[in-house]
Amino acid sequence: MKSLPLFWDGYGLGAKGSGVFVYGRKLAMNLAKIDVNPCLITTESWSQALPELDAAIIQERFVFRKFFESKPVWPLRTRFALEKFLRKSGANAVIHGLSNVNLSRRPAGSSRIKTVLTVHDLIPLIAPSMVSSLSAWQFRICFPWAVEAADRIVCVSEWTRRTLVEIFPSVSRKITMIPNGFDGLTSITAKQVSKGPLRLLCVARDEPYKNLALLQKIADLAGSRISIDLVTNRQLVMPGIRVHIGLHDQSLHNLYRSSDVYIHPSLYEGFCLPAAEALSMGIPVVYLGGTGIDEVAGSLVGFPVNRDAPASKWLERIYEAAESAKSSDFGSALVAWTSKLNSWSESALAIKSLYTELYESFTRH
Repeated sequence: MKSLPLFWDGYGLGAKGSGVFVYGRKLAMNLAKIDVNPCLITTESWSQALPELDAAIIQERFVFRKFFESKPVWPLRTRFALEKFLRKSGANAVIHGLSNVNLSRRPAGSSRIKTVLTVHDLIPLIAPSMVSSLSAWQFRICFPWAVEAADRIVCVSEWTRRTLVEIFPSVSRKITMIPNGFDGLTSITAKQVSKGPLRLLCVARDEPYKNLALLQKIADLAGSRISIDLVTNRQLVMPGIRVHIGLHDQSLHNLYRSSDVYIHPSLYEGFCLPAAEALSMGIPVVYLGGTGIDEVAGSLVGFPVNRDAPASKWLERIYEAAESAKSSDFGSALVAWTSKLNSWSESALAIKSLYTELYESFTRH
């Protein structure tokens, strides 16, 4: 597929460590193994996040930059750049928006462009009070345009697919469920739990729906019996909790390695890549159940907590998870459960199949 014009909209890929960045990088690495090499339509600064991909650069606007790089405006700039390429080349092209909303409305006479949109979640629509007012407004405006414009929609979990169909039933025929991938187990031996305080890790942005205030309640209740590391996107004042800003790659990997239990109090998750990362290292996951994270951390390797559970119940489940991880039964359960999860190579193959189907549709018309 190297010879066929394939583009990715680069919006969101510049934020290293974000869910969209991890999704894009993992897909890009595994697509390259099967000779699929998308070209990013992006700015110079954003392109540096994925230097292994070719990039079609859109000029950065230093005047009114926030406006030109905003969610409502950016997809239009991407489309104009793509249409300029098509006028010069005379080719057909597929473009994939990887970040929920980054496809523009389809203009008349755009039969030479086929579009794919990845939908991770619909949290700004189903819980607008749980995100910033700007995010809620942008999503409410842009998301209907994007799903209408998409020829194919990739949902990363069954929970996301159901949520999308409930709100936009007319798009059900365009949806393909392709879960995010799982890296594979790096540890299946019984975990050696810390002799000192139990070490907990949470990786989450500072958004109201992430429910990070619960971590403070747990820390206050447990005192010196536990220590909590939080990796997030900005500095927070949380007494008794070590807050790390923007860790990724090896630094984040080391933090996972040193943790006894991964904890995720988020009220909503489309999938939850951090939980998958924890499981790949043999770390049990304590989480709030009822959304897409159930599809990642189920069976005996995850320890769900009800939405209205107090901090004392969370602490009880944390100790239960830590104790479980000491046994060989946990390793067996981990192997059995994670063998059911998609690998990134399987996800990449499914994405390639989608691209191929769209390219073949050009020849049928």
